[in-house]
Amino acid sequence: MAEIMTESGTTHRETRIYVFRGVQVHRRKDAQGHFTLLDAIDEDEKKIRQIADRLQRHGYGVMRARHNRAGRVYCTCKANWAGRGPPRMTLSTKSR
Repeated sequence: MAEIMTESGTTHRETRIYVFRGVQVHRRKDAQGHFTLLDAIDEDEKKIRQIADRLQRHGYGVMRARHNRAGRVYCTCKANWAGRGPPRMTLSTKSR
């Protein structure tokens, strides 16, 4: 019988969505099943900067970038847990 092979990254990861100051923040599981990856996108650079700064202060490694899409400028923030121990959600928000 043939074996079915899948590439890493092709499976769907469980995601939780939070809203922080009107911006959706997606929290995803890593390979070990912990929610360690976060990302957000918005046109308001100030909001993305606030999210990124807050995450960085609490132990996340953060990457920020600006992207031009369809005549608009979007700012993105991607964060990965870099602190010791289990990751913790540091955005005081309501879960969706």
